[in-house]
Amino acid sequence: MYRVKTVSKNVYRSLHMGRAWLVCAGLLLTSPPAFAGGLTTAQLNNVTLDAPDWEGDGVHHLKFTSGEYATESANGRILKTAVGDLDGDGQADGAVVYYENYGGSGSFMRMAVFICKDGKPVQVGMRSLGDRSETKNLTIKNKALVLDIMTHRPNDSAPGPTKHKVVNFKLKQGKLVGPEQVDWN
Repeated sequence: MYRVKTVSKNVYRSLHMGRAWLVCAGLLLTSPPAFAGGLTTAQLNNVTLDAPDWEGDGVHHLKFTSGEYATESANGRILKTAVGDLDGDGQADGAVVYYENYGGSGSFMRMAVFICKDGKPVQVGMRSLGDRSETKNLTIKNKALVLDIMTHRPNDSAPGPTKHKVVNFKLKQGKLVGPEQVDWN
């Protein structure tokens, strides 16, 4: 009997140590890669970006502070931020999904993409994500930007998108490559 109790304690201890090791190894495997510098989430939450104006014939500059902006005619907020290497230079680049509201019921979603130049964000792309689409996740992995989003089917109500999409974007010669508009496709 004594031998069985000792074996049981040793087996229990071994299993417990093995489980602890696996948990630690899992944390190491899932942690984001370290970058030799580049953009941070804080920089992206305080970025100035160029977006198409409401009429679609020009550009307006949006200056986000702590993830938000407001002007006389509009306001907006950053909803998702991703940081990772998009151009293969070993420095963190980034992307944000934000909305703009012009006083009505619509919340026009957009995604802006940036590379790191001399430690500062330089905008390399912009995409429309539609009115009231729902971004589930935004990540950068293996030099690809992955957008996980709910968009609208033709008969969906504006506040109720039901079409799930995972859309990939890449940089090619410094330009964003991927669908021009994500909603309604």
